[in-house]
Amino acid sequence: AAHVRRLGGTPSTKTGDFVEKVRAVGDLKGKLELLNRGQRWVVRKIGEQVGTIADARLQAFLRVMADGHDINIGALDKALAEGKL
Repeated sequence: AAHVRRLGGTPSTKTGDFVEKVRAVGDLKGKLELLNRGQRWVVRKIGEQVGTIADARLQAFLRVMADGHDINIGALDKALAEGKL
């Protein structure tokens, strides 16, 4: 939201339909698997677009966000593979 404001926009509190898709999954493991797929989608979309963004601070922020998602994805994949969830 800070970058949206800094660049002259107005942040929104709206969420997409992904939230409802996660809520509709009946079990925790399924929810987490879907969340991980969503994080993979975000990482892919950032990778596709980050080079087209002129603002260096926003580019850096998005790269850090993608790196954080990658860490989360790996940790959850490992926990799922080890049967910890």
